[in-house]
Amino acid sequence: GPAGIVVLHWNTPPRATRFRVFQQIDGVDPIPVNNITTSESDATLTSQPSGKTLKIYIVSANDAGQAAPSDTVTIVVP
Repeated sequence: GPAGIVVLHWNTPPRATRFRVFQQIDGVDPIPVNNITTSESDATLTSQPSGKTLKIYIVSANDAGQAAPSDTVTIVVP
């Protein structure tokens, strides 16, 4: 994709109503941070540092609570 932009898409669990997208930039963020909370099963992360390694995971939730985090995915930002 374009420099600094990462497009995400994930499967939607049947009862999930929102998703918290966590990211951690290797060498920059000491811990993962909640970048976006959305009701959609995709997101676009903008203004990411090109060439850096980004670790991302999703936490699904509904009014009853939240699920365990997804597996962590690693990508080098274009």
